[in-house]
Amino acid sequence: MADSENAERAFARTFLNTLSTQPIIYSDDYQQPPEQSLKRVPVLPVSLFFNPFLYAIAIIESKD
Repeated sequence: MADSENAERAFARTFLNTLSTQPIIYSDDYQQPPEQSLKRVPVLPVSLFFNPFLYAIAIIESKD
């Protein structure tokens, strides 16, 4: 009896360890309620390459 109980425990331990390593996959069917969704905000283009320091140097050099 002891051998069969040990075998069952070993099986259960291995089975549970195997299950615990599996990722849980949820279906992606959630939809945010319209009243909680973000409102659209107008976006204006902004130059990312404007550097005021370099601009000031360019003005100073152009005066010479």
